[in-house]
Amino acid sequence: TEGLPDYEEIPIGIEMDQETKQGYDAIQDFFRQRCGRFDGQSRKIMSSMIKLMTQYPDAPHCKKYVLNPDTGDVEYESIPLTKTIRNKEQKLLEIIQEKIANGEKVLVYYNTVNTTDIGDHLCSYLASENIKAFELKASVKAEKRMEYITKEVNKGAQVMITNPSLVETGLDLLDFTTIIFYQIGYNLSTMRQASRSSWRLAQTKDVQVYFFYR
Repeated sequence: TEGLPDYEEIPIGIEMDQETKQGYDAIQDFFRQRCGRFDGQSRKIMSSMIKLMTQYPDAPHCKKYVLNPDTGDVEYESIPLTKTIRNKEQKLLEIIQEKIANGEKVLVYYNTVNTTDIGDHLCSYLASENIKAFELKASVKAEKRMEYITKEVNKGAQVMITNPSLVETGLDLLDFTTIIFYQIGYNLSTMRQASRSSWRLAQTKDVQVYFFYR
């Protein structure tokens, strides 16, 4: 677009590490056995199983349950993994370290809210690598978000982590010239708007957007 710096979108495929893959395969095997019966109860837990399979690879450290909607009994319980660094986390760190070394700030989007602790988990992980990260949460009122972000940046923050819906409209995040979709949501409109949150007329630097996928 005339008058704007370069904008580049970069898809990155990431394989699950062996331990995470084994945990995922166990969920998948149970799903096939349980939901292959095609009885009424199996159909009722199907959506919960699909949700678990979607969330598990990014948060295998969280213990998750699938409950029978009729009886409340536990149908499946995932085994939380304790290993800190996963392939996806390692790739995230590599990109962030490279960008920080170039004097950039990084915006990281995640999609899963309320059911996992991905935001807190990534903040802690980056802090362990001496990277100053903060999470913009929904508890910060919309009209206060830009002020909150500016304050964190002025305090030396190098990375912001948030759900893209929280910055969908009205925020020009010019400080963050690298954007990473750690997770990709289903709302394409929100995703497209969030991917251009720092690619504005006032931007003077090139913008790169990474999309992680499995």
